[in-house]
Order: sequence, then structure tokens, then C-alpha cells
Amino acid sequence: MVKVLFAILILAPMACWAHLTHGQPTVLSGVMHPLSGWDHMLALLAIGWMAWQQKSALGMAVLPSTFIGGLVAGALLGVSGFAPVSMEYGIAFSLLMFGVFMALVVKVRYVWPFVLIAGLYHGFAHGAEMPANSGAVAYFAGFLFCSVILVFLGLQGHQRLAQTVLFQKIRKAISGVLILAGLYMISGIHS
Repeated sequence: MVKVLFAILILAPMACWAHLTHGQPTVLSGVMHPLSGWDHMLALLAIGWMAWQQKSALGMAVLPSTFIGGLVAGALLGVSGFAPVSMEYGIAFSLLMFGVFMALVVKVRYVWPFVLIAGLYHGFAHGAEMPANSGAVAYFAGFLFCSVILVFLGLQGHQRLAQTVLFQKIRKAISGVLILAGLYMISGIHS
């Protein structure tokens, strides 16, 4: 499984800005946006996974709501034209750190500030790519809906896999994939 995921990362498009365009801004094009960028998809699934690792209702609520809150705030800033110079590095670094946090099962009290900042960076990217016309609200609703679903799938994935004999190996493999994805993105970002 690790070899397959590593091969996918090697063959995947090389940049976090490599999302597909989906025509007119609609709810459906907003839903498709997080699905067309592996960086965002990995981050959202990782948030769900890390939330389940907290093994408390508070931890399971704090990490997803913090990331989604940062995502919304960042998207609103991004659509208004604000985008940090280091946006791609912030996204890449978030994947790397999510892998580290997942591997070490870091507690929510240490992780949530970083999760908020990571949500902002991912939101900046979404907002910068969001259409600035009458379809923006529908697009925003679609990408937010899909983002919440991907976090939920990360929660469910952890819950289901935690019941398997190979769970620790799977957790380490997923952590490794996130770390490698972050490093891969960092190595390919050009100024």
C-alpha cells in the first residue's frame, strides 16, 4: 500500500495550485474543487484522522471546527485579494506537519493553533481561486460542504481502521505519505 501511495505522489501533478477548472461557478464546481487538488484532499482527511486520535468529544470537535473556521476565514481573505507570498509553502508545510502530528499522536492543546494557521493557508488558496461574481456564494457553499465531508471521511477512516490488526502500520504509512507529500510539494515550489 505504501508503495502504491508513494507512486501516486511521484506521478501526481506537481503543485498545490494544480486544481482543475470546473466551468461556471456553481455548487457542483465548488464541491469538485477540493476533490481535484490532492493537497487539499489529504489535509482534510488528515484533520478528520487527527481529530479521532484525540479520543475525546472535545478533541473531535476542536480540530475540525478550527480547521474549517480557518478555511472559511482564509477563503474570505483570499477572495478579497489577500494572499500571503508564502501560500504554497504554508500548504506544503501543513501536510508535512499533519503527518508528524499523526505519527506522534500529538494532543489537541498543542495542535489546534497550527491547525488554525493551516486552515487559513488552505483557505487563502481556495479564496484566490474562487470566482468573484454572482456564482461565488454557490461555489463557496459547495467547497465548504465537500471540505466538511472529507473531514468526516477522515474521522470515519480512522474509526474503521482502528479496529484492524494492522492499524499501527497503516497509521505510520499514512503519516509517511503526508510527510512525503509535504516534502514533495516543498521541493517543487518555485518562486
